[in-house]
Amino acid sequence: MRLAGRLMRAAGEQDDAGLGRQTPRLAEFDALRLRYGGWQDTPEDAIGAEECVRILLDEGLWWAACAEAVRHDAARLRDWTTASCWAAEVVDGESGDDAAGRRTLAVARLAAGPADEDTLRAVAADWEAARVLPGSADAMVALQLHLLRGDVRRGRRSRIGVLFDALTDGWTGVAGVVLEMEVVPGGPPGLFPDPRVMPTFTADADFQRGPGHRLGAARPPW
Repeated sequence: MRLAGRLMRAAGEQDDAGLGRQTPRLAEFDALRLRYGGWQDTPEDAIGAEECVRILLDEGLWWAACAEAVRHDAARLRDWTTASCWAAEVVDGESGDDAAGRRTLAVARLAAGPADEDTLRAVAADWEAARVLPGSADAMVALQLHLLRGDVRRGRRSRIGVLFDALTDGWTGVAGVVLEMEVVPGGPPGLFPDPRVMPTFTADADFQRGPGHRLGAARPPW
């Protein structure tokens, strides 16, 4: 889990191909669409669904495109829901989480404009079902709204080592990882996976209780 990253802000221009306003990550997003759809002039640059999902999720392009659409091209968010969105569909179909793309898009639509209480509750319910790390689903949604709108200034960061019991392909042992953590000033209280780079993260009840209990009792490293 990491609460770190970069949110880009830039003025947009109208794209001649009718793809909407072109801020840096939205331009990258549209280029990926052409590569994945096989519409580009150089077929050797075409990619399949697995590589497309790696770029959208592991490299954070899906989140970044939603964030730029929130700030510069809200019409895209309306179109993506009305006419479906190729990225949400490929993420949901190939990531192993059949709602990850839709959940991110739903929060982005909330960030772009007013929403009624029923819509807000429905979005929070989807994140509750996703079993995110400790903290209520309402807080997870609030954090994402905070990040998507760009209401963030750089916070203090720290790295800590964590050991986990691991069971993989019949092997039992201990796995060590380094978690990068950042305080998000003005965000909701709690410990969360960074939705910009971990939108498909899930945790069972024991895992949710464990980190929350231990980190809540420990002295913060900053």
